[in-house]
Amino acid sequence: MADLAMVSEGKPLAHKSVSDWLCGVWGLRQASQTARADSFLLRQSSNTLRNETRIKTEYDKYQNDLRLHDRLVRRINFTVNCVSPHYRSAH
Repeated sequence: MADLAMVSEGKPLAHKSVSDWLCGVWGLRQASQTARADSFLLRQSSNTLRNETRIKTEYDKYQNDLRLHDRLVRRINFTVNCVSPHYRSAH
């Protein structure tokens, strides 16, 4: 048998004009730049929030440690000045 060449006809592609092509590229470029700018702002705001939270946490820890230290010093002074003399005189 003879070789039969198979010819298939597909849908003809819709060709775009140069101006339509450039408009499509411009739209994609604008969308990508907007997405890039939005992601940059989100990243910057998350970094700012993380830094502010870290600073506040460190300050709160410092304040709590300072209060705890003052309370401990008062307790020790109370024990040394008030309880110990009475304990010593009773025994």
